[in-house]
Amino acid sequence: MATIQIAPHVREMLNTHGFDRKVTLPIKMVSNMDAVINTALPKSVVGVIAVLNPDTGSCDQVKNTVQRVRPNAYTMCLFDEGYPSNIISIYYK
Repeated sequence: MATIQIAPHVREMLNTHGFDRKVTLPIKMVSNMDAVINTALPKSVVGVIAVLNPDTGSCDQVKNTVQRVRPNAYTMCLFDEGYPSNIISIYYK
């Protein structure tokens, strides 16, 4: 299986702020994202960053879902032009 490469500036931002755990989702699972995020993210999560290709158009959906499932966590998206358009990686701490 191929490794997904993240742009150096995105990787640096994630490492600088301590986002070292991740969940990777195929875009087709976005419709079931509530269940996936509820299962994958611990209750104690304080921050979530979704790394995705800007062409997917899923940033608002990811942010809204995380805010609904984990209301005490802040959420943001980082866009990477070279990231696969069929994958979303959710980093958390």
